[in-house]
Amino acid sequence: MKADFRLDYGVSEESGQEGKHPPGALSPDALLWTRFQSGDPDAYEEIYVKHIPSLYRYGLRLTDDPDLVKDSVQEIFMELWDKRENLGKVSAIRPYLYTVLRRKLLARAQGNARWLQLEEENENQLQASGSPESEIIESERSAILSGKLREAVKKLNPRQQELLHLKYHARLNNMEIAEITGMHSKKVSYHIRTAIGILQGMMYGKDL
Repeated sequence: MKADFRLDYGVSEESGQEGKHPPGALSPDALLWTRFQSGDPDAYEEIYVKHIPSLYRYGLRLTDDPDLVKDSVQEIFMELWDKRENLGKVSAIRPYLYTVLRRKLLARAQGNARWLQLEEENENQLQASGSPESEIIESERSAILSGKLREAVKKLNPRQQELLHLKYHARLNNMEIAEITGMHSKKVSYHIRTAIGILQGMMYGKDL
């Protein structure tokens, strides 16, 4: 009997999308953001407390310089408060913050050898797939292989590690990941499927 091949190689984060809401109604994140923009300190604190741990974790997926990550995250929250009245509407706060952090780290780390370069993939690497992602994830046993899986993930390239982190830790959808990384959503899906195939090949000695 086959079990799900799940990427539970670390602590999952709460989804940035907090459940469904009635059509036309503002999402919980949008309501929180509106309160924050109006100068509500409690809303600001709620955003800070809720998202700062995941921002640190995501930042450390992009660079191995913890001081750079810490300074960048703190700077982001200071800028958010100072510029709150001029910021646009945000319906999903976590993807927004991830995008800001990614851009800030990239800008501050240009020329820094400690930045994990996220190589640009050629467009011709994008291949159509007849299998939905769920069919690729399904299969193989994983419950007793979490340690081996963590080691296998470390062998992926930085781009693949980042995408898996956003997908299975931050639990973002492909459109949100595409917005954060600047990739097309189809490329996001393709690279995630490719990374999963590589992991399964390393762990089970076969390709799917």
